[in-house]
Amino acid sequence: MGSDNGCVRIPGAFCGVVGFKTSYGRVSTRGVVPSAYSMDTIGPIARTVEDAAAILQVIAGYDPRDAITLSVPVPDYFQALRAPIANLRMSVPRDYFFEGLHPDVSSAVEEAIRHLKGQVREVRDVTLPRLQVAVYHPWSQRQMRELMQVQTVPYVETLKRIRECRRDIRRIFQQVDILALHQ
Repeated sequence: MGSDNGCVRIPGAFCGVVGFKTSYGRVSTRGVVPSAYSMDTIGPIARTVEDAAAILQVIAGYDPRDAITLSVPVPDYFQALRAPIANLRMSVPRDYFFEGLHPDVSSAVEEAIRHLKGQVREVRDVTLPRLQVAVYHPWSQRQMRELMQVQTVPYVETLKRIRECRRDIRRIFQQVDILALHQ
């Protein structure tokens, strides 16, 4: 398991393992030293998707001693792996995640999207809200050092923008079931 502001997905992308970023509030962060409390999520790192689903089944759920966890039922993740995908709606946020892709990566992602097009109900492009992160950039050590200089008002404003961004993304998921992203 890892805290994901990159520390779950990136090992998966670079090391041939599965790194799964969970939804905010799905897994308790109690006991974790956060790098960004308002954005950290805990997720499994495993050898296979099935192993990641089994780990998530155990760690997901409400924790009354953690203010961020949600009191909602935990689905059967392992069973979900076997569910048909024919009725899923997939979206592709090209203007955000596809900027500056290496041509080889772009080709592989486009091939995966073409492959899925024939298996899901719908594939369409979407525009995600742009979150101008004022207090945290997980891939930048320089930004981390600058966090020591953060002032209260800009920090609170950023937390507000994060909530607005989450709201806007929830609206997108009212229209689609999947976002096709790359790491």
